[in-house]
Amino acid sequence: MVGTTLNFAAALAGLIAAWRWYQTTTIRPPTELPYGGPTAIDTGPLVAFIGEIARLNRRAASWTAFAALLEGLATIAHYYGR
Repeated sequence: MVGTTLNFAAALAGLIAAWRWYQTTTIRPPTELPYGGPTAIDTGPLVAFIGEIARLNRRAASWTAFAALLEGLATIAHYYGR
């Protein structure tokens, strides 16, 4: 019973991870970088874009690791719960 519950939880966490990975692919990059003068370029939009990608990647990776952990625990529970 515990193994089945862990398998279900791992599947659910995997679906959440897949959704998070999908979200990282739907971010739109800045269409143009504003030119701030003869030698300066405003990189604020680019930095914000990269920061958003990093934040979503961290979430997706965390959910993926959590799903793998649950699946490992389910395997152990099935093995010892015979």
